[in-house]
Amino acid sequence: MSAAPQNRFQSAVEMADHFAALTESFGTMAVDQTLIDRHEKSLIPYVAWPPSEFFVREPRRWVYRCDSDPSHGAVVVKVWNGLLRNVNAATDLAILRLLESVSRILSSPVQGLPKFVDMGLSPVGPYVVYRYQKGIPLLEVRDLSPEETLSICEQILVSVSELHALGCEHGDIAEKNIIYVGESKSICLLDAFDISSVG
Repeated sequence: MSAAPQNRFQSAVEMADHFAALTESFGTMAVDQTLIDRHEKSLIPYVAWPPSEFFVREPRRWVYRCDSDPSHGAVVVKVWNGLLRNVNAATDLAILRLLESVSRILSSPVQGLPKFVDMGLSPVGPYVVYRYQKGIPLLEVRDLSPEETLSICEQILVSVSELHALGCEHGDIAEKNIIYVGESKSICLLDAFDISSVG
């Protein structure tokens, strides 16, 4: 919504109609498939990283911990089941945006995000893998001093700034998606990337 009142929608119906027209226009766009090709992999995430504990197990999205990664120890695997390319342009764009964003972070790790170790477009759908970070959700943290609270705020701002500098965005910064690591008094932003079947 625009800050200038004269540029705002007059009603929710007008806004919904505008949004629908934008969404439908994605179907007429073409995505350069070679950009997606470079992220395509033949591995099956559930085989490469067998589940040890599920955090989310929905028909279209699995998020789980694997305790047996030989190089990185415990990792979190996030798979978007059945989300495949060439369904429509909006989905292709969403898949490409996800994979390109994680690719940038693999090349230039961001302070305050978990260390990403792999990503790709598998035969079952897109996936990302990052190191498991122990800690407690910020939502459950109590009795922080004002200095500790300011430090957490500063760490979040630094992480988000670094993410934005890479041309990426988080999309869901909330206390439930921030892990507080008490020993180091540091934070880790989780669930940095998501995707849906509509892009």
